[in-house]
Amino acid sequence: MRSKIFIVITVLVVLCVILLTIADNQSDANSDKMDLFRQSFSYKDKKPGGCYAAFNSLQHLYNGESLKVITKPFTRTYEKNDYLNRGEGSLYILVANKLYASSKDIQDMLSFVSAGNQLFIAVNEPDSLLNERLSLEVKLDRDQVLSIPFCEQHYVNPYLGPDTVFSRKGIYEGRHFSAMDTSNTTILSTTRRNRPNFVRVNYGKGNVFMLLNPSSLTNYFLLHGNNIVSLERQAAYTYNTPSG
Repeated sequence: MRSKIFIVITVLVVLCVILLTIADNQSDANSDKMDLFRQSFSYKDKKPGGCYAAFNSLQHLYNGESLKVITKPFTRTYEKNDYLNRGEGSLYILVANKLYASSKDIQDMLSFVSAGNQLFIAVNEPDSLLNERLSLEVKLDRDQVLSIPFCEQHYVNPYLGPDTVFSRKGIYEGRHFSAMDTSNTTILSTTRRNRPNFVRVNYGKGNVFMLLNPSSLTNYFLLHGNNIVSLERQAAYTYNTPSG
């Protein structure tokens, strides 16, 4: 289906990915809240704000495909790794609170995608240069910050069943896209206010997936109710897609 799945962990950009059902560790409510405020998005973190469950299910969602954890900035790896700079059909997944990237990182990310690969980015605050290159504008709802924390993901694909809304109290939904180039961008899911927060941008022979709700990849979200299916929906969009 694809040659490699890359997982990135750097000092400023911490990555994790998609899911696996594990026992929900019932810790004390106050401790959970503190952990949520300190979301690490680390693939090793089993606390509510970590992505241990997501990381450990990745191979299950991609039929046992090999994966590689990377601890260096994108460009340093891109210049030396043949799967990144010469191949196609690879999926590179990055999850973080904020995306800090140099102009060279952005250039190489888009070269990677254009060659027929996929880049999946889940962040609260994407890099402004990347937004500009993809013709995306991002906005934060101020009224959300003042309201009771509540997170929902509404998947808009008409071919999905009725169980396409997933929610969790205690975490904010994050930002949303306020503008985009509709000629090459598809809305995949929205917030509870029906504002797009997950899109696919066709770029060259590949695709960039941008999710503005990385909290939906945390243990706290995924291990609640049927929310594990939310991750399956997100992963399914990356199957057999570069297009072009």
